[in-house]
Amino acid sequence: SGIGMVLPPSLAAGWAVSKFSKKFRQPVNAAMAAVLVKVFPMLGEVKVTPLVTGFVMGDKDKQTIAKQVEEKAPSAMPIIQKVAKASKWLEGPIDKYGLSYYLSSRISGVSTLCISSYFIHQGVDVSMYLSSWGGIVEGVGEAV
Repeated sequence: SGIGMVLPPSLAAGWAVSKFSKKFRQPVNAAMAAVLVKVFPMLGEVKVTPLVTGFVMGDKDKQTIAKQVEEKAPSAMPIIQKVAKASKWLEGPIDKYGLSYYLSSRISGVSTLCISSYFIHQGVDVSMYLSSWGGIVEGVGEAV
């Protein structure tokens, strides 16, 4: 390795299991996020929409853009209004559960990595399970 650190092969195999089971963990992550918001309500108060969208537009900017669109393309206004209404509706759940979902996904990912690395280190044949998943992780079982 470039920094002189040697990692055990079981950690690499654990990372593969964690990576390829990411989609299967999503329902668990959503449930954990709901529990986190119940236990720690302050997580639901953190507004993560600006982090997700990458920008925050003030009311003055929104009005200026709406006025320009209405002047130049009035037929597009109904579509833009529907998109704006839908995005405003989505902000609620994203702001309420966004941070807790992110934390849940990190916790489940690291937990899967650690647990699968431990079992691989103990000699559990994970390659059989990986290759049985078929098209999802084709050929990974042989590499592990």
